[in-house]
Amino acid sequence: MDISPSREREPGGTHGAAKPPRGLVGPISPPSDLLVFVRSQPFSKSAAAIGLARGQVHRIAHGYWPNDPRRILAAWEAYRGCTDAPGSSWFLRRVLPGGMVRHARTHYTSARLAFRIGTLVAVARVSGGDLLVQTLELSAERFVLNRVEVAE
Repeated sequence: MDISPSREREPGGTHGAAKPPRGLVGPISPPSDLLVFVRSQPFSKSAAAIGLARGQVHRIAHGYWPNDPRRILAAWEAYRGCTDAPGSSWFLRRVLPGGMVRHARTHYTSARLAFRIGTLVAVARVSGGDLLVQTLELSAERFVLNRVEVAE
């Protein structure tokens, strides 16, 4: 309860204004990639990598999330900025006859593209030189395309 400095504090006066609790600053829960990171390795290793105290990492891993997580989020963003590889952009490509997609003068295919000739799909690079494809229909599917050699 908030105590008001007025005549209401005199004997017989009443005042019952509720004092609002300190509000949440930021998201109500930790980012999912942060949770996976701190739960997948020892707390001391996670703490050293992110730059937080080991106890704070322990609390995050066990579900505690503070009212003011700005310092934690800043440390996590700094860590991710130093370690994440730049993501590939998505490109629209048309499925060619034979279920092939041409990207950067190379052909890629998958058996799942055989019936999608003429449709547009979104593609992005993944590790190993392959492509990740996503269909653009409402029942969107994602799968990996493999490189094929085509004699032109």
